[in-house]
Amino acid sequence: MVSGLISSEIIFPSPFSVFKGLGFIVREDYFWISVLSTVKRGLLGILISLFTGCALGIFAGLKKGGRVFLSPYVSLIRTTPVVV
Repeated sequence: MVSGLISSEIIFPSPFSVFKGLGFIVREDYFWISVLSTVKRGLLGILISLFTGCALGIFAGLKKGGRVFLSPYVSLIRTTPVVV
């Protein structure tokens, strides 16, 4: 393991140390509050983008001007590589 080669738990901790630390923090309330806050922000972002995307899609589908207006942005998004 890389952690054994570096021999510094501060720079690169071993997997055992990481899971041991995780075992300590999952027992604390602040950990779960932080996790729920992160999940809530992620879901809110997904909902906002879902409604915005649907509204823009309907606008582009119903109005020729909307399609012309959004066409450069759609072309830009299509050239972006998909990571996930």
